[in-house]
Amino acid sequence: MARPNWYNENAARDYPFLQRTAPLLVTDFPGSSAGMYDTIVDVPHGVCCDMGIIMAPNADYALTDLVWLDRIERSGATLTFVFKTDAAGASNYILKFRRNITSREYRIDWEEAELVGTLPDDDARCDEDIPWSGYLVTGDMQLLVDIIDDGETIEFADKLWSLEPARIQSLKDSYVRAVHLANSPRTMVEVPEGCTEDSSASANSDVIVQATCIDGDIKLKEGYNCTIRQDTISNAIIIGAGVGVGEGEPCEEVPLYDGETAPDGSPFLSGGPGCGSVLKSVNGITGKNITLLPGPGVRITPDPVIANQLVIAKAVNDFAVCTPEGSGGAPLLSPMIESVSSSSAGG
Repeated sequence: MARPNWYNENAARDYPFLQRTAPLLVTDFPGSSAGMYDTIVDVPHGVCCDMGIIMAPNADYALTDLVWLDRIERSGATLTFVFKTDAAGASNYILKFRRNITSREYRIDWEEAELVGTLPDDDARCDEDIPWSGYLVTGDMQLLVDIIDDGETIEFADKLWSLEPARIQSLKDSYVRAVHLANSPRTMVEVPEGCTEDSSASANSDVIVQATCIDGDIKLKEGYNCTIRQDTISNAIIIGAGVGVGEGEPCEEVPLYDGETAPDGSPFLSGGPGCGSVLKSVNGITGKNITLLPGPGVRITPDPVIANQLVIAKAVNDFAVCTPEGSGGAPLLSPMIESVSSSSAGG
């Protein structure tokens, strides 16, 4: 709690701004050089007696960020104090306080920052959040009447009248203000070296957003192979994985979004062939490389249409043609007639 006469003491010093030496020089504030300003305007003691700022989590406030008095505007009997900040999520907002030139001393009020321009296009941003707000205690407004005429604006040197860092409270990472729901991309089948790459081998590296800015009463439900428990001691919700826990194991692949389909040539959302589409052995012979040699009357050729498939066919015209007696020279089987039986196997 403030001491008695706290505002009276502040009326005789630079507080709540950082203390400056008199006379003011260009080198007293960052980012400036000689000749940048024709004149450097002082804020009379007794105009601002106290101030406090609250930075919301979406302001993304860092310890090196500043809040400063940018300008004072006068329109008739109304004086407007305009404050700025360079916090990443609040730099496109300004904070304004309005006073009448006859306002009583030590008047205090709270204000929320006002948007200047447009918000960035960000799906993960909850637009209703105001990134910063604060209060201002002002003293004798007659001190400004002699230096600001009606219709005039005094612009102060950039960041010269910066607020004391202790007067800024940051709520960054202090609480959960919204929940966003998204899935990581599915792990897709990789195409073996030497095979043709198709859609089953490609994977989207971007997360799949399901919902943003979820607030209010949120219920969490255990899904397939998922556990959820609450740790009251550390105030945490812990989500874990385990085979068969939660909703159990799914009977089939679970789509990541409505309308997800399997890649061409695959029965699975993750791509790749099914178990019945893979040749595992030939007559009990297994291995990475199996050599098939055609014998008499047998031909082995690649399928002209389906890739990675062989055609095994009988070719009886590979045998010698016999012409028995009394047949008039006609063969028992014409070499032009071929009896073919084929079978295929994926390889």
